[in-house]
Amino acid sequence: MSELNVPHIPKEEKPQSIWPRLILTFLILGAAVAVASYFIAFPKKTEKKNQDEHKVVLVTAETFETGDHPVIVEVMGQVTAAREINLKAQVSGEIINIAENFIPGGFIEKGQEIVKIDPRDYMLDLEMRQAAAKQSQADLMLEEGQQKIAQNELKILQDTTGKKLKSTDLALRKPQLESARAAMESAQSAVKTAEINLERTSVSVPFNALITERMTNLGNVISTQDTLATLVGTDEYWIMADIPVHNLHWIEVPAANDDAPGSNASIQMDRARGQRQGHVLKTNGKLDERSRMAGILISVPDPLLLNDNAPDAAPLVIGDFVKVSITGKTLKDILKLPKQYIRENSTIWVLRNNTLLTPKADIMYEDRNYAYVYAEIEKSDMIVTSDIITPVDGMEIALRTEEKPAANDNMQADQE
Repeated sequence: MSELNVPHIPKEEKPQSIWPRLILTFLILGAAVAVASYFIAFPKKTEKKNQDEHKVVLVTAETFETGDHPVIVEVMGQVTAAREINLKAQVSGEIINIAENFIPGGFIEKGQEIVKIDPRDYMLDLEMRQAAAKQSQADLMLEEGQQKIAQNELKILQDTTGKKLKSTDLALRKPQLESARAAMESAQSAVKTAEINLERTSVSVPFNALITERMTNLGNVISTQDTLATLVGTDEYWIMADIPVHNLHWIEVPAANDDAPGSNASIQMDRARGQRQGHVLKTNGKLDERSRMAGILISVPDPLLLNDNAPDAAPLVIGDFVKVSITGKTLKDILKLPKQYIRENSTIWVLRNNTLLTPKADIMYEDRNYAYVYAEIEKSDMIVTSDIITPVDGMEIALRTEEKPAANDNMQADQE
């Protein structure tokens, strides 16, 4: 018999228990309810704690006293000569002698002869002029004698004829006498001119000078158009500087008829070459339209240290650029604050009785590092030197103090 194919019927699965899942769900809900109840029960304490942490801002502050402070104007300037000439001879001729220090860089004292021109031609000319003067003087004496003779002849003629001449100038030889006198005066002037030309064969300098360039030498034949040397005065140098026009009123400049010096100036040379002292002489009266800078002239005496007034400094060099600090007028009862302590809108932060105040600062002058201000503060006030993220006038602040390390920490550090 064939077997019948009977389909397989699976056995029915037993249903699992749901109690463990229900218990886990109730536990999670209970925990969530407990956490929510905790935050609801203690909200005020948490907010108060946060407020206490941000209520007082700790700052650093310093005490600044008002006082008198001079305005210091710093500028850059260039050294230039106060006196500079191209020396020329006033007569021509051959150079027969020069001074030993007639070299570039040589110092020449006022009145010292540096070049001697051959004087022989001028000596001969002087002798000729002197002889001509003697001749003219003799001619004048002869003419004066002729005049006396003419006076006697005229008197005899008038006594004989009994008539007086209307014009007696020609009869008395007055034109001849005037001509003789003029000739004598011209001859005397020629003598003086010859004497001056002879003196001019000795070429000397009109002031204490430094020779910066020599253009002739012994044996050269020169004319009055030739330049012998370039000379620079050694008694004084000038420094030409440009200054902002709004700073001019801080500087004392002598008036036109005032011999008193202007504001003092300290000249700083680079590469540790020392400092020199000078004073403001004049302003050049011009303003650069582009830079809005005005020119100012500063005088420096004895620039080459010939009198050894500043042994620790180096001589000034013409054309050099130097830094100049001009001491101007003095500001009275004013605060001198580092510029970083001037806050937004030209205010300062003041610590007074643990309160932040922000009074207005009237800035009178600013230099590179400091601001000179007037502000309404009290002697006990302190200027806040640290930054505050959100400064509000009247907010509570406190001075930060440095905490000292505990004794146990010190002992532990010593043991280590």
